[in-house]
Amino acid sequence: MLTTAAMLAAKNNVSSDEWLTPTDVWADFKTVLKEDDVVWEPFVSKLQHLSKDAWTQLDVPCIETTTDFFTQDMPKDATVLVSNPPFSKKFQVVEHCLQHKELKFALLLPSWVFASATVRKIIYKTNTTDIALIVPKKRVHYVHPHTLKQMKKTNFDSAFISRGILPAGVHYL
Repeated sequence: MLTTAAMLAAKNNVSSDEWLTPTDVWADFKTVLKEDDVVWEPFVSKLQHLSKDAWTQLDVPCIETTTDFFTQDMPKDATVLVSNPPFSKKFQVVEHCLQHKELKFALLLPSWVFASATVRKIIYKTNTTDIALIVPKKRVHYVHPHTLKQMKKTNFDSAFISRGILPAGVHYL
């Protein structure tokens, strides 16, 4: 039987996994970070480094890693994972983060993910009671990974599923 990590490694990249987060979303999120936080970005696009570039522009240190997220530890210098994870692995990423109780994280995902039966099962399975939902100021229109143009056609809202950054509950940026 294959482990979760092996199954994920065997899966081909999906085009929806490469869409990028615009800098203004990270700028708004910066307001909830501590001054000395160092962001860990474990889901680096194969095409661009827009996330690290954005954090650098915002004077927030960012450590990118390209190894398998499911088998690595957070880098020692990093204090918080903040990412728009691959859409095809969203549930596995949420579960992995919730299983690691000491991990401070914020995952930008479609809002419906938080309300899905799958995430509810993961929350019960991991006995998680300290989740914060952080809602962006406006609808996130993601950046096309090839053209780097922000597409204003996003037909869903997004939110950060988070732990350890803000108290449990719903927070608006």
